[in-house]
Amino acid sequence: MFSIKPATPLLIFCALLLPACSTNVGKTIKVSDTQLAQYDALSKLKALGMLEVSISKARNSKMPFLAPHYFNEANEIFTGLQIPTKSSEKESWKADFAKAQTLLEKGEAISTQVRGRFSRELELKGLLDEFNASQSYPGDYKKVIEKFSDLIEIVELEKNTNIDRDKSELIKAMQMLDVKAVQYSALHESDLTIQNTQKKIDPKLAPIVLGEAQRVYADATKRIASAPHDVVLVKRAGDEATFSARRAWFITERILALQKLSLEGIALEEEKYFSDLTTAIGEKDLRDQALFNQEKIIANAAKTAIQDKAQLNASSQSTTQSLEKRLKESDAALQQCSALTTSLTNQVEMRDLQIKALHACQANGDIAPSTNEGR
Repeated sequence: MFSIKPATPLLIFCALLLPACSTNVGKTIKVSDTQLAQYDALSKLKALGMLEVSISKARNSKMPFLAPHYFNEANEIFTGLQIPTKSSEKESWKADFAKAQTLLEKGEAISTQVRGRFSRELELKGLLDEFNASQSYPGDYKKVIEKFSDLIEIVELEKNTNIDRDKSELIKAMQMLDVKAVQYSALHESDLTIQNTQKKIDPKLAPIVLGEAQRVYADATKRIASAPHDVVLVKRAGDEATFSARRAWFITERILALQKLSLEGIALEEEKYFSDLTTAIGEKDLRDQALFNQEKIIANAAKTAIQDKAQLNASSQSTTQSLEKRLKESDAALQQCSALTTSLTNQVEMRDLQIKALHACQANGDIAPSTNEGR
C-alpha cells in the first residue's frame, strides 16, 4: 500500500527544479473533464497509490527508453505530488494527477509506435544486453545507445526529419558490436589464458602449443563472426578455443617444472608417471622395461578393462531382458489362471442356483422327490 513519506531536502530541491528540467511535452496534453472526474471520489493518498502503479507498469514496459520525455514528465509530477503542501484542496492536485496519467497513456501510444519503427534496432539492443555488451565494450555500447535514443526522440517528438540513413548506419554499428559481444562471451576465457601463458613463459620455449592455441582462437573468432547466434556453433568454437588455451597453459607449467631438473631428473619424472599408472591399473612393476614398452602394456591393459566392462554391461543387459521376458510370461500365465478361476466360479454359482431352484419346486410339490425305484 502506498504511503506518503516526509520530503527530504534533495526531493524538495528536485521539485523546485521541475520547471527547468521539464521536457515540455505536457504543453500539448489536454486533460478532459472526464479524466478529472475520475479523482472526485478519491483521496490524495489513494490517487498517489494508483499513479505509483501506473508509473511502475510504464517502467516495466520500457517506456523510459521508448518514450522518455513523456515518462520523465509524468514521473516528475508524481515526485512533486509527494511533497506536502499547505493547501489540501482537491482542485489543487487532481489536475496534476490527471495530467500525469494522460502523459503515461500518450507515452504508451508513442512506445507502440517506436516498437514498430525500430523493431530491428530493439532486437539488436536485446542481444547486446543479453551478452553484456555494456560491460565488455562500454564505450561502443554507450555510443550506439545514445544514437538510438536520438532517433527515438525524433519519432517521439514528431520531428519532421528523415532518419532512414541514420537508422541504416545504426543497425550496422549495432550488428558489429553484437558480433564482438558474442565473441567476447565465448572466447574471453581462452583469450585471457593465452595472454597469461605468454606472460608466464618465453613463447620461444613453447612455440608449438602456443601457436596452436592462437590458431584455434583465431579460427573460432571467424566462425563465430559468420554465425554469432548459432548456439551450437558458438559453443563448439568456444570449447575448442578454451581446450587449446588450457592445454598450452599446462604444457607451459610442465616446461617450467622440467627446467629445474637435470636430465636424469627428467627421466625419473617420466618413469614415476608410468609407474603410478601401472599401480593404478593393478599391473606389475614395469620399470625394468623401456618407456615405450611400458606405454604399450598400459594401453593394452586399459583396452582389456574397457572390453571387460562392455561385456559385463552387455551380459547385465541380456539378463535384464531375460528377466523382463520371464515376468511378461508369468503375467500372461497369471491372467490365464485368473480367467479360468473366474469361469469355474461362475459355473459353480450357476449349479448352486439350479440346486436351490430344484429344492424349492420339490417343497411346493411341483416335482416329486426322486427315487431309485424303476431304475
